[in-house]
Amino acid sequence: MESRTNECLPFKDLKCSSTSISSLMKKDLANKIEIMGGTFVSDLLADTEVLIVGDVTTDKYKFCARKRADIKLIGPETISNVYRLFVNNSREFDKSILDGYPMPTFENFNICMSRLPAHKEKIYEKEYLVALVREFGGSVSEALTKDSTIVVAVERKGKRYTKAIEWGVPVVHPKWILDSAVRGAVLDTKYYEIDKVPSADIGEDSCLVWDQLKDPVDYYQFNEDIYNKYYGKQKPIVNKHLEVVPDDDAALEKDSIFVSCCFYTYGFTDRQTEKLHSVIRQKGGEIFEEDYNSITHLLIPSNIAFRTIPNDLRKLIDNYDLKVVNEWFVERSLFYEKIMMDSWSIPRKYCTMSFNLKII
Repeated sequence: MESRTNECLPFKDLKCSSTSISSLMKKDLANKIEIMGGTFVSDLLADTEVLIVGDVTTDKYKFCARKRADIKLIGPETISNVYRLFVNNSREFDKSILDGYPMPTFENFNICMSRLPAHKEKIYEKEYLVALVREFGGSVSEALTKDSTIVVAVERKGKRYTKAIEWGVPVVHPKWILDSAVRGAVLDTKYYEIDKVPSADIGEDSCLVWDQLKDPVDYYQFNEDIYNKYYGKQKPIVNKHLEVVPDDDAALEKDSIFVSCCFYTYGFTDRQTEKLHSVIRQKGGEIFEEDYNSITHLLIPSNIAFRTIPNDLRKLIDNYDLKVVNEWFVERSLFYEKIMMDSWSIPRKYCTMSFNLKII
């Protein structure tokens, strides 16, 4: 490496600190920072400009995300990448090179995002939120597992919500995604947890430096480029009667009859299955995809006897304590605008109910 004057060092007078970095890695990073003209300090000082982040759940990171817009948040690999450029390149560059290595906001986050009701504002549509998470390094799943780091929801009910609370997984309002994307850093979930924070106070005081952010992007304005990157130019299809969130509780309840239900369907034709799935989703329910723990109901036709269903489905019923219902359950629940678990809705064990209910 050619000898360079202090004026040519990229990290000249730059103070760096770290959080949740191993001692061995910290020693290596400190050495590289010093070679490039900077200083590594253990404590977060008033003139610290860079925080090297190993974990976003630490108090030091949360403090910076909330109160220190002047600090660059980077991953440990960034120091190594810049150092490699420094020793292998004769051109001069300064600390602004770090601007080209932003830490992906949702990196290492596995976010469970399932039941989000349609909303009058496009920024709260599930597809847009998923696109933002993926754009900034996170992954999204409809299944809740022990590996899930966050659940995004708006309602304090449902199997995923209950299980997340039991497992200690934070359940946050979608604003957490939008605010974190605008901030360029993961904001503390405690300001967004719907089981702890009143709806009117969601996100309040999560960030105290909004006015100090440098050239922030407003993701509260629907970002067509990011959306199209992950979903193409076709906009998400929203059911007409769900285009706006109902203002009154009664209307919301009417459109959320199956909000606590997740169905596994068996024995219907493809056309019938498609229609049932569409109606169930319109009314707030879910269809089984990959997580057996999420299933609440096995839906079978009324014209087959329960004893004729395959053994693997019977085991599923026993193992996951499922309710077994037929299409009359869906029909009668829609008619009465509430869950109707009556004798019409429960399949017979040895006989059928062939009343020619048409699924059209």
